[in-house]
Amino acid sequence: SFVAVVDNVGYHSLQEAIDNAGDGSTVTLLVDTDEAVTIAEGKDIVLDLGGHTVTVDTQEKNVAAIKNYGTVTVVNGTIIRPVESANWYTLYNEGTMTLGEGLTVECMYVDVYGNSASVIANNVSCKAAGATLNIVGGTYNSARITVKNDENGVLNITGGTFNSDDQAVQNWSSATLEGGEFNGSVVGWMYSGITCESTLKVVGGVYNGAIQSRIYITGTENVEAHERPDLTAAEVAISGGKLKLPAQHYLFADGYVADTSKVDAEGYATVVEGEYVALNNGIGYVSLQTAINAAGSGATVTLLKDTSETVNIAEGK
Repeated sequence: SFVAVVDNVGYHSLQEAIDNAGDGSTVTLLVDTDEAVTIAEGKDIVLDLGGHTVTVDTQEKNVAAIKNYGTVTVVNGTIIRPVESANWYTLYNEGTMTLGEGLTVECMYVDVYGNSASVIANNVSCKAAGATLNIVGGTYNSARITVKNDENGVLNITGGTFNSDDQAVQNWSSATLEGGEFNGSVVGWMYSGITCESTLKVVGGVYNGAIQSRIYITGTENVEAHERPDLTAAEVAISGGKLKLPAQHYLFADGYVADTSKVDAEGYATVVEGEYVALNNGIGYVSLQTAINAAGSGATVTLLKDTSETVNIAEGK
């Protein structure tokens, strides 16, 4: 029986269908399949999983469910790497990959040391020409790192749900997040002593975990970047979105704030235009009074600019 179809022609494997697809063709999966496939450089196709499941079940290294070197849009189905075979990436992109609506990608493996391959990896080769990963919808589940964007890669997210027990997004290059829901931290990373730029732009979306900037120092523990003023950190610029947790003031783009004193019924602070007036423990506040209100015992509240306020310090502060 046929596994996939292209232009009304059936094929006995998904790889065979991909290999025979012309530019602009849609490859449609007809049944569940346990198969790892490669999309060659120069290919330009749509991969419609047809509501079915692709499983990559192998202990072999360097094998992903989909390795892409061409241009591909993947929609409408499930891609799983079982725990017992989860020793490499589930999706691997070195070309242009778009992940769309109706797609679920999952690998929940973590070894006894807490290590696990990223579920989706972009430009792992770190080639100068880069690779582009666009995510417009879908659900992505990981026990550690859901989406990793390596050096010289371009990551654009406008929709989707990203679930992780650790990092929902790990960026080492250029990432723009305009939409989506992120359940896990979103982190801009940079290596010490490497000139490659790392820029994470948060323009929209819903963030239930921390947004952070970090630097990786070879041979030491990973440290929070801005605790080391002698080092250049990954750039993070927040100019939109809804935040469940407060973010450090230096992570906001100039002229943008999240007023943590005005959260909605679900506990989110919306990023809006404005300026911080005071700091408490690295968190910005739009008034001196709100900074004082949030300060714990022994905390230091720092005024950032002139303000016209009458403030009250409660008994017991």
